[in-house]
Amino acid sequence: MGERRSWRRIGVGALVALVVGPGGAAALAAPAQDPPRPVVSASATDGRDVQAIDCLGHPDPEPPTPGSFTLSRTGPTTDALEVDVDYQPTGSGLPDPVVIPAGAASATVELPPSMAHLIVSLPAAAAYDVAPATASLEIATLVVVADLGCNLGYVPDVRQVVLWGQAPLPIEELAGAEDGSTLVVDGDLPPGTQLAADGTWTGVATELGTFEADVVACDAEGWCPTEIRLVVQVTDGDAPAPIPPEGPEPPAARPVTGSPALTG
Repeated sequence: MGERRSWRRIGVGALVALVVGPGGAAALAAPAQDPPRPVVSASATDGRDVQAIDCLGHPDPEPPTPGSFTLSRTGPTTDALEVDVDYQPTGSGLPDPVVIPAGAASATVELPPSMAHLIVSLPAAAAYDVAPATASLEIATLVVVADLGCNLGYVPDVRQVVLWGQAPLPIEELAGAEDGSTLVVDGDLPPGTQLAADGTWTGVATELGTFEADVVACDAEGWCPTEIRLVVQVTDGDAPAPIPPEGPEPPAARPVTGSPALTG
C-alpha cells in the first residue's frame, strides 16, 4: 500500500500531523513556534543650555547640549523595527515612527536645542511589547543663566598707576575666587600682563599708556556676581635692572706668577 496521512485534532485549536510510514511507524511533527516578541524600552537624557553673557555681548563659550531619548529593543536585530512615538507638545517635528535600524539594538533621537520640555510616550503596538516602566518619559533642557550683575546700578572703578616694567597690584575686589572661577574681560589690559580670576597678575607692563576694561568674575556654576571697571595707567620708569644669574659668586681674583705680576 502507499503511504497514508491522517490528521487528528489535539487539544483546543492545535493541529499536529501524524505521519505513518511503510513500516507502520508514526512520527509526530510539532507545529512551528513564533519567535518571541521584542520588548521596547526608552531612556532619556536632559539637555543643558548656558545662556549668552548678554551685558557684555559675549556669546556662550560652550555650545548647548541638546536633550535626547533612546529606544532599545530586545531579541533579534536582523530586521529594522519601527516604533510608534507620541510627543507632547505636538508639532515638535521629531520623527514618528522612530526606526531602529537592522543590525542595531537601539536608536537615539536628539531634541532641538531650543526645546525646553518634551514628554515622550510609547503606545502599545502589534509588533512589539512596551516596557511599562518606560512607556512615558519627560525630558527637560536645564538652563544655566550667567548673571553678570549688569543691573546693579553701580559698577566700581578700580584705578591703578604702574611703572613700565612692573606688574600691577592685586585687585582686592577679585580676591577669594574659588577653584574653577573664570574672568570675562571686555577691553584692554596692559600688554605683557595677564589677570587671574583671583585678582593676581602675571607678567609686567611692556607698553606705556592707559588701558581700560570691564572685568566680570564668574564662579564654577556660571554665576557672575562681581563686576568692576578697571583702569590701569602705565607711566615712564627706568627699565628694571637685569637679574643676576643664579649660582655661587665667582672666586676673588688672586695674583698670578709672572713679571710683572698679573691679576686674573
